[in-house]
Formats: sequence, structure tokens, C-alpha cells
Amino acid sequence: MNRAASLKHRRIRAGFLALALAHGPLALAAQGSVAPVKITAADAVYADIAQQVGGTAVSVTIAGKSKAHAPLLLYPPGASRAPVAVPMPGAQAWFHVAAVKALAQTLAQDLSRMKPQSAAEFDKNLKQFNDKLAPVESKIQFLSHTYRGTKVFATDLIYQNMLDDLHFGIRELAAVRQLAQNGPARAAAIKKLKSQIDESSVGVLVYDVQSKSPVTRELEKQAMTAGVPTIGIPEEKPSGLDYQAWMLRTLNTLHGGLNEAAQ
Repeated sequence: MNRAASLKHRRIRAGFLALALAHGPLALAAQGSVAPVKITAADAVYADIAQQVGGTAVSVTIAGKSKAHAPLLLYPPGASRAPVAVPMPGAQAWFHVAAVKALAQTLAQDLSRMKPQSAAEFDKNLKQFNDKLAPVESKIQFLSHTYRGTKVFATDLIYQNMLDDLHFGIRELAAVRQLAQNGPARAAAIKKLKSQIDESSVGVLVYDVQSKSPVTRELEKQAMTAGVPTIGIPEEKPSGLDYQAWMLRTLNTLHGGLNEAAQ
């Protein structure tokens, strides 16, 4: 075999070797190492948290609450293992900042175990996430110190986590719980709350601005008639805002209503 033929033969062998590697186990491992961790989120709030912590190393989709089995499901890249569920305690727990911080911490740890080559990115993203929460925590501390013990009217219990963090209370808590029921119990609860709002010379009403419930509208109207400041807070994260900006806006809105009530 002459030199030219030998060189051609080596090139052909190299080509076959490259093709084998591209379609063999080594290629699958390499693909898994660069593939993003797929994350399914129950709603936009959890999707935002997951994207902030995961960064470029994850791919996030929203399944919707009716289809989601957990707030977050992580799917290992390049593997057939079962997804990892990241739990969140309680409904509307995103109004409890400490619980969200714990969720972000758990998420970063699970992602680092699943994709160790991106662990440094997850750690950096987690720090940035917590840094952006600092103004929210400062606002909570300020409101808690300034208005500790404040009793507010509410149309439901979705904000109880936030109000607990602020060391606030919900007026006529038993009646608020009955608003979710049907029949005489709810009618009695509405009557009692309307009477209390009408007789109150101080206080605010916190209601879900995204709710179209007749109960919400009726209590809001009663508060406006009685001169009680109303504070509309969305239950779901508005588009265009990340979690931290949403929470800070929520607390600023609450602060404005409390200031109005104090005048």
C-alpha cells in the first residue's frame, strides 16, 4: 500500500470511528451533559422561580394546576429515571416568603445533583434570587414593626400566609372561612362581615382583585360605602413581573391602604 492509499485508509477509519462515537453511549452521555433539565411547573409563579434558579441550564413549561402533580417536576436530562418532585407546603404558599426561599434552596440542590456540571450556575442564580428578595423581606420587617397587630377585613384566606408574616390578623376569621361554603352559612357570614365593615371606623379590606365572585364584589362595595379603604391584591402573578417584583408591589399596595386608613 503506497503512502497516499495508507493516508486515505486512515481517514476512512477515523470517519467510521467518529460516526460510531456520535451514535454510541459516549455521544448519549455528552448529549445528556449539555441538555437542559426539563421542568414542569404548576403555574406561572413556580415557573418564574424555577427559571430564575435554573437559568440557562433548564427548560421550563407550565402544565397548569389541573394537570400538575406537584408545584415543580424535574426531569433528569439524558436519562429515563422518574421525575423529581419539588414540594411546596400549602396553597398560595408563595405569599409566605420564607417558604419560597426554602423552595428555591431545595430546587437548587436537586438541580445540582441532577446536573453537577452546572452546580456553580445554580448556586450563583440562587444567590441572585435571594438578593432580589432582600427588599421584600425589608418591607415585611418594616410593616410588621409599624403596624404589628393590625386587624384587616378579608374576602378569603388566600393572603393569610402574608398577613401572618406581618403579624396581622383577619377580622371575623370564622365568618371568612364560611364564605367558601354554600347556603345559609355563607349568607350569615356575608351579613356579619357587612355589618362589621359598616360599623368599623378604622381598618382596611383586602380582596382578590382577580376574583369575579359576587361575594367579593358585595364586600368590596360595602367597604367603599363605609369609607373603609379597599386593597386589591392579585392572587396570581401578573405577567411582566418576576416573583420578587410582584411581592414588593403587593406589600407597597398594602402599605398604601394602611396609610390611608390611618389618616
